[in-house]
Amino acid sequence: MTTIGYGDITPASQGEKGFMIFVALMATNIFAYTFSQISEIVKNEEAKKQAYNKMMHGINNEMNKRGLSLLLQHKVRKYYEHLQYENE
Repeated sequence: MTTIGYGDITPASQGEKGFMIFVALMATNIFAYTFSQISEIVKNEEAKKQAYNKMMHGINNEMNKRGLSLLLQHKVRKYYEHLQYENE
């Protein structure tokens, strides 16, 4: 987060040291929060993908059970792909 401890730039006064401690803590917290938010977004996207795959698996099973033609099955899958694309 900062160059504290490398010796190239060091705080000299107590005020500077206090400021650097504050900046280091804030930078660490901001980094952690940002990382947390990114991981939450990835987790939500993965959950959406799994729900879509589960729904499509159920639809495929139902179409096979009812004996729909391959052409009609393809059209139904394309329709649900389109709906998924529109929702995103």
